[in-house]
Amino acid sequence: MPETTNDGFEARSARTSTTEDVLATARTSTTEDVLATARTSTTEDVLATAPAEEYAGAASVSLDGDDATLAITVEVDLRGRFEPLDGKFHWYGRIATNPALAERVRPGSTVTLTTPGGSAEARLSDVDPWGRFRVSGTGRPPF
Repeated sequence: MPETTNDGFEARSARTSTTEDVLATARTSTTEDVLATARTSTTEDVLATAPAEEYAGAASVSLDGDDATLAITVEVDLRGRFEPLDGKFHWYGRIATNPALAERVRPGSTVTLTTPGGSAEARLSDVDPWGRFRVSGTGRPPF
């Protein structure tokens, strides 16, 4: 049987409801606030540091030659996107027809692609019917 206090309230029920209410309120607001803050800051951080999604313009392709690094100036058209399945930024595009580049590299070569926005390691793949190399990479793009 619960105790009765001097003001006529049952002490047990007052303690129980106060404790349960406080804990329920604290749990609910803390969990929701923490999750909302974590989601918001993570999304904002990712969007703030995400690279541009495309670049078209001048670039330089660097190859490791016999004696020194050889850089060839080219025109590129690049695009990219964040891939949520592997958590990486994938970028890709085409290098405009360039006879000097075609003489020195083959599909499957790894090169360094540099634009005014930065540099990145890239892999050259198939050449299309117009003589343009496909180029691709993962991680921070050169634009």
